[in-house]
Amino acid sequence: MKEHPFVKISGDKIIRKGFLDIPDREIGEVRENPESSIQYFENRFPIIEQKVESLEKNIDENENKGSFLMKLIHLKEYIARFDGIGDFEKLYQRLEDKEKYLLEIIHKNRIRNYEIKKAFLDELGMLKDHYNLKEAGERIREIRQEWIKTGAVLEEHREEIETRFNEYLDFFNARKESYIQDRILAMEDTIKHYQEIVKKAERLYHFSDFRESTRRLKELQLEWKNLGRIPPDPYNQLKEKFQKINDEIFRRFRESRDEQLQHRQKNVQYIINQKTRMLNEIWDKIEQNSKDLYYVKKDYLDRWKKLGNLFNKEIQILNDKFYSRILFINEILFVEMLARKKYSNFEQLSPEDKNRIQINILGELIERDEKDLNMYNQNMEVFNFRRGGDNKVFRHKRNDKQKALVVKRELLRSLKRDQK
Repeated sequence: MKEHPFVKISGDKIIRKGFLDIPDREIGEVRENPESSIQYFENRFPIIEQKVESLEKNIDENENKGSFLMKLIHLKEYIARFDGIGDFEKLYQRLEDKEKYLLEIIHKNRIRNYEIKKAFLDELGMLKDHYNLKEAGERIREIRQEWIKTGAVLEEHREEIETRFNEYLDFFNARKESYIQDRILAMEDTIKHYQEIVKKAERLYHFSDFRESTRRLKELQLEWKNLGRIPPDPYNQLKEKFQKINDEIFRRFRESRDEQLQHRQKNVQYIINQKTRMLNEIWDKIEQNSKDLYYVKKDYLDRWKKLGNLFNKEIQILNDKFYSRILFINEILFVEMLARKKYSNFEQLSPEDKNRIQINILGELIERDEKDLNMYNQNMEVFNFRRGGDNKVFRHKRNDKQKALVVKRELLRSLKRDQK
């Protein structure tokens, strides 16, 4: 058997030749003959070769390259003890090159991290003395999260910046603790104010003029509302006393308003009847494919608003349905506008062709809106995670997008039904 570049046979032992600073290694025994035994271990070489290629690809394709350093080091160790035959020196050298590359990136990142954390320290230096403790505390919490995410700095700067960081936090926390003690004293004073309001309300309870007692009670309610927060136990006890007095005084007042309530109920029923009729009318206009939908919408909006908007569950349901129909009309008009822009001869086309064009446009709009809504939801999740809670503005905007998408889908189904 001629000499093999990567292996030697010693007795019945198969020895992988050492490379670089890695010594010779016994990897197996000769079975049937040296050639077949060597072939077996040569066939294993692609296993380790593929691992190296996979790691190189991950490093090249991922932004967070430094995260692969330990995997690379472990793979180098694995190569040294891997039972196989092949050009291990070449594989090892490829990993050595990648390791140098990663170490250089990590070094640069730690320099960059140092600059980022220095900027955080400058901001903390101002925040620790900020007059608004709540606002400063929220920003400091954000900085602490970003500080952790930023990652390590060079070893020679680590102790310095961590010390400064902790000193600023300790200083701010001491200020906050002092503020809390002041708040405790203020809270005790607030409890006394609550007690005084309850005593004033008890005196009103004995007033013979219930209208005047109601007026004064509302003033006390406003004063109660503007007082600061106190612990739950004393607050609940005082609130229970205050509420009982409120209930009795307002009970007398409500008895005098029966006639007004009856009048309001009649007015509510009138509005319900009118809005129900209008809702049916505008839906008929939509189903009839009225050519004057823009003016229909404007006319019904004006008439709807003139009816007013008394607080009533049934009226609110009607309002929701009505504005959903308005949104439906808006989508019809929008799709028609897009169709006219895209096809100059749109008005001359047959109803079937018009329907087909609108269906295609709606399909594109729905696909776009679905992507936008998905991206919006993702951004909202990130925003809420970083801010530590829900955001009403984001939520309302998302709901508006969802409503618009529901209406587009409803319109698409309607057009497809007309197509049949």
